Amino acid sequence: MKLLILGPVAAGKTTLAKELAEELDIKVFGMDRIIHYDTTSAKRSVSEQRNIINDIIKNNREWIIEGMPRTHLEVLAANATTIIYLDYDVKVLRKNLNKRNRDILNGKIEIQYDLTDELLEKMNNYIENDKREDMFYLMKKYPRKLFIIKNKKELKKFFAALREGEILKYQ
Repeated sequence: MKLLILGPVAAGKTTLAKELAEELDIKVFGMDRIIHYDTTSAKRSVSEQRNIINDIIKNNREWIIEGMPRTHLEVLAANATTIIYLDYDVKVLRKNLNKRNRDILNGKIEIQYDLTDELLEKMNNYIENDKREDMFYLMKKYPRKLFIIKNKKELKKFFAALREGEILKYQ
């Protein structure tokens, strides 16, 4: 399986990727680690990011990539066998973001970047103003491999179908 997990800020992409990786025994690659250098919040160039993505695709029979790959959406979507888009309500996203930020400040979660006031404002702004353009693009271009999950109940249903090997019946 080559799985791409997408969605807005604080939708639970990383959490879902970790759960699926454990369930399916597949390696996870996070876009944050692809975009940023390991030891700093500095970003890699687009060509460096592209090279990492191409290496993942070329050198791994199965993979899970999670994050917000705006620049690399097409290559990832084209190479994925399954795309999950977490399309949760804004209230859920706000709640998740607040919890994640508390966990970061309390040292429960490590992140690749500095959690600045400016970044927090950017994330909140993104949640409030996201038009889900990437989701609509994928609906048009890759409807057969796209699963849009809108809540925890649908996520449980998806997991059950996955466990039973009936992921296509889920759609």
